[in-house]
Amino acid sequence: MLSVIIMRWVFRQFGFKVLMDMPVITRKDSVCLALQVSGNEFYLIANGCMVAPFSANPKKPNVDVLSLEEGEIREGKWYMRRRLNGDEVASMRYDKPVLLKIKLFAYQQEYNELEISGDSGRLKQAEKIK
Repeated sequence: MLSVIIMRWVFRQFGFKVLMDMPVITRKDSVCLALQVSGNEFYLIANGCMVAPFSANPKKPNVDVLSLEEGEIREGKWYMRRRLNGDEVASMRYDKPVLLKIKLFAYQQEYNELEISGDSGRLKQAEKIK
């Protein structure tokens, strides 16, 4: 029987969903801790889990990662070892203990969609999504 442990933490505008005890996670001693540093900046300690940030603001329901760094804190200061990007940001899966600094951005998606209208091949512009 498959069991997945899901935890959700909300810090005003942002939150984190943490998934543990999953087939893709090899460790069974999972742990995750989140600390809010500023409105959109957090420290995460993660081990044996997957982390997914989300927006808790209904007016800005989409979230993106502005920066994700792996590092350490020495004498009260953050020292970045490496900047994470690409698949490391998209999956956010951690099989060993790691200290992360993450900066998030919430937004409302607005765009114009173009579609081909009928046989005439004219382009028709859809309304803005609000």
